[in-house]
Amino acid sequence: MLKKSFLFFLLGATLCTSLFLTSAHADHIAYVVNSYPGDETLSKINLTTGEVTNNILWLGESPNQIVIQGDSAYVVNSLDHDIQIIDLTTETTVGYIDIGEPRNPYHMAFVDSRYAYVTNAKTNTISKVDVISQTVVREYGVGQAPEGLLVVGNKLYVCCTGFEWPKYKDIAGRDWVFDPTHRANDVKAYRYITGMVYVFDLQSEVVVDSIAVGLNPQYIDLDPEGEVNVMCTGNYWSVLGQIYRINPTTNTVIDSIATGGSPGVISIGTDGVGFLAAGGWYPDSGKVYTFDSYADTM
Repeated sequence: MLKKSFLFFLLGATLCTSLFLTSAHADHIAYVVNSYPGDETLSKINLTTGEVTNNILWLGESPNQIVIQGDSAYVVNSLDHDIQIIDLTTETTVGYIDIGEPRNPYHMAFVDSRYAYVTNAKTNTISKVDVISQTVVREYGVGQAPEGLLVVGNKLYVCCTGFEWPKYKDIAGRDWVFDPTHRANDVKAYRYITGMVYVFDLQSEVVVDSIAVGLNPQYIDLDPEGEVNVMCTGNYWSVLGQIYRINPTTNTVIDSIATGGSPGVISIGTDGVGFLAAGGWYPDSGKVYTFDSYADTM
């Protein structure tokens, strides 16, 4: 099992929250995943009244993402290697989908009301899951250390960060714990190969293309013009963040936007304004960056 300290290094923040909006209730509700060790719980915010309700229920170890389909929520518990299913009408856990150790599931995307794909960061694979039968249907090989993924038509775009797992040791061979106050030394303890986005055909269920992008592509979203935007976080030290834009028709890079910092999650609204969540590393505070996807400017 991966050390919790390393998982949070991958997430890009010591305290990670994953937020998803839903209008399943009379008021608009935001559900928030709290990933801090020992406080791995679900919260919600009533966006109409501003009321915050914490500790709705306990989540698994190192919850990384929440995805909502209808009246159900699916939480990716990375270190428990499962998907936790929550009934939002009763706000109770109703089941789990076991992804299997040591896969370290990272991100999840639905292709329809029954099937979803999950990236397995540790095993360089994606799993197809049936949320109705609560089983894994099949597992497919992709690139190295996959994280974010996005469904566009009949294609699944998979961000492969290129993180080199065997390098995750200190000079004495012990499990390494990230120390953001000593970045000059940390860079010797971990390394990324070239970041790639793999294109998986959902009909034939095979990888049909691969696209080289920037260092450490973690998350991905579609803009109003139909272009795929990949957030390449960099190495948290000497290489800063960049957004790579991909034409989904030709699967080629159109251009890139330098963001600065080390943003991770990317979310683009229907107005073309994108938001980038950048976890804070000591002594810096966390930040949210914004960019204009139409003008290609921060």
